[in-house]
Amino acid sequence: MRQDYILTDVVGRVCCEGEIEEKHIQDRKVPCLMIELEDVRNDKVRLTLWGECTVQYMEQKKAVEGSIIAGVFTSTMVKEFMSSPTLSSTTATKVFLNIDIDEVLALKNNCEKDSTIKPLIFQKPVINRDTILAGLRNISEILRIASTDFEAGSSFYCHAMIYDINKNIGWYYNSCRTCKRLIKSCGDKFWCTKCNKIVDDAVPRYRLDVGVKDDSEYTQFIIFDTEAEKTMGQIAMSVYDIQEKMEGNEIDGEVPALIANLIGRSYVFRVKLTEYNKTTYKQSFTATHVFPESYLRSNEKSQVLWMLIYS
Repeated sequence: MRQDYILTDVVGRVCCEGEIEEKHIQDRKVPCLMIELEDVRNDKVRLTLWGECTVQYMEQKKAVEGSIIAGVFTSTMVKEFMSSPTLSSTTATKVFLNIDIDEVLALKNNCEKDSTIKPLIFQKPVINRDTILAGLRNISEILRIASTDFEAGSSFYCHAMIYDINKNIGWYYNSCRTCKRLIKSCGDKFWCTKCNKIVDDAVPRYRLDVGVKDDSEYTQFIIFDTEAEKTMGQIAMSVYDIQEKMEGNEIDGEVPALIANLIGRSYVFRVKLTEYNKTTYKQSFTATHVFPESYLRSNEKSQVLWMLIYS
């Protein structure tokens, strides 16, 4: 069944801009840039540009440098962070700066002469290498702790390799657009228990059940939407749409190639132990953060190991 998602075109003056981050996605580097847009009512929204969209933006920006910059960004996905709407580019997004249309002209006429783009300020939680090393446990130690009367909510770091991805339960879940919780099919619509209502459509969000191992043991980690998105550089909706277009060419039961490429790669996981781990027979742990294994190296230029990209 075809699922619909909120994709929107947005027009706004670029008032703030962050720094380009190079995200290591599989065997390539993907540029990522967050900007803030302002409309004629002075309302603001933040937009994260990924990959080619970042390149398009920077190339066009050079051509209009020194002037007020107003842009049109097509097919962006509406998201939410800390109860505020945010936007993220998709594989279908196109960037158009200072084009000659009424909406852009109205924005430029509404602004003062100052064309300065201010630095974007956003929260940057940081975790240094010493913090990770102090909380580092191997899988065997985490399994042992889970068998004791541990305090629910305890977190540990674990350096492990992904050796398998559970294909039986799928790589995403259908979620409610409002609360992001799991929703269930109800005829040609969906039922959200959290919101206690029928919803018309569903948004796919990552839920990766990965087998991990180190020198001590094996177990399962669950990686949810935001961390999976940062690790792969693609929102779940984009992967879903690509897979749907390839329908007929894909092998039944196989996960998309982008996700399958995680197999054989090592990461540092921050895992959380919950009440579930006190009662379950077969253990699995939620990975609340996923870091490249390079973050363990002591010769890093900086010991700032993680910065929140989304705000």
